[in-house]
Amino acid sequence: MALGHADIGADTSTPERFREYTDHAGAAELKTRIEAYWRVRGFEVQVMLVDAPFSPALRAVRVDVRSELLNGLPPAKRRSVA
Repeated sequence: MALGHADIGADTSTPERFREYTDHAGAAELKTRIEAYWRVRGFEVQVMLVDAPFSPALRAVRVDVRSELLNGLPPAKRRSVA
């Protein structure tokens, strides 16, 4: 069964293309979605939010989402025992 955005806790009130993922609320949503996606598949992944300095390109302060994923996949040794 494929998971949709509603299945992993995404806010569906705003269309995907208009969401802001560089602020703290958006980055926290991505963190939750990434962790939930891999948890359903039997993996516990570590995702961190890191405050970044002011970005002239964005003209704002941003929050980076960092994880232990390698090429988008979790390390095999961290499989859950659920």
